[in-house]
Amino acid sequence: MSTAPRFLIAKYVEDVRRMEPRNIGVILWAGGHVEARFLGEGDPGTIVKKPAFIGQKNLPVYTDWVSYWRAQMAKTALQMDGDQVPKCDPVFLDALRKKCRENYLLVDAGLVPAPIEPQELKGAVAQLYEELVADGLMEKEDAPSVVLDQKSRQFFEQTGLWWHPNSHENYEVKFAFRSIERPSHFKRSRHARHRGGRRQSRQTRSGGFP
Repeated sequence: MSTAPRFLIAKYVEDVRRMEPRNIGVILWAGGHVEARFLGEGDPGTIVKKPAFIGQKNLPVYTDWVSYWRAQMAKTALQMDGDQVPKCDPVFLDALRKKCRENYLLVDAGLVPAPIEPQELKGAVAQLYEELVADGLMEKEDAPSVVLDQKSRQFFEQTGLWWHPNSHENYEVKFAFRSIERPSHFKRSRHARHRGGRRQSRQTRSGGFP
């Protein structure tokens, strides 16, 4: 009997008295394989861009926690309550969840209802990361979406598409990876009829294609 994939959300709590956590990463277990992505990473374990809500003096601590969690994930087994829990056991995430402190937490986020093959793990993590962590949490002046948004609007205005009668704002399209689905809103979309009466849309979205 196969075991459903499960995942954790990594959270940062700046002030434990207020307890207002911010999501900083996701860790996904599937079939004995573990994959993760954390806010600000370039290559796995390397922080290349400071999260907006992490103060400069706290950045080394944030980097250390990401490196520590990745080191634990790489092990073939973790100790929990005096026992060794192998990575092939879904309880491995429970053992990993104990590797945290007050300001840096790992929270059980539940199950993914569809099986995930090893080669699909990175794509599934990326989807969860985009849905639960990424949006709006990086420094705005460094976000490529700001530049893309400006360039996209400039193109639509120069070509006259911005004011076209078939042009729509905030157009929603749903994208899915396996059983994980999320809506994506495009800044501007224009519908055009082609041969055979089929309707086709041309879209632009801040932040690039989901």
